[in-house]
Amino acid sequence: MRTVRTTVLLLGIFVSAIEIGELTVTAWLAYLGGIMLVVSLLLGLATYDESDPYLGPSSGYVRQLLDDDFEDNTWNEDLITTFAYWIEENGQTVRRNSRLLRWTQISLFLDILIVVPAIVF
Repeated sequence: MRTVRTTVLLLGIFVSAIEIGELTVTAWLAYLGGIMLVVSLLLGLATYDESDPYLGPSSGYVRQLLDDDFEDNTWNEDLITTFAYWIEENGQTVRRNSRLLRWTQISLFLDILIVVPAIVF
């Protein structure tokens, strides 16, 4: 979310600087910079939206553990198998978020590299 906030802040500064400061900008670089800001924003929101980790057993599963209501294995075998599944699922979520966050930050960095010359030159 920090990257998204930074992107929105930069977008506001960029637009305000052009409007209020009456800066002359290189139009094609400014448009490209605006597009990259939107890409960074969308990637950041996708990263935030992607997070859905397993935080622990549900109340129904805990009741099932207490009742030892399992067909094929004992409650402790099922619990360990379930923990392994949750760990793998959370690991996949973290890896996916890591890739999305990396691309979010790369696009934000590229945007800064594009916007600065649009204003300076």
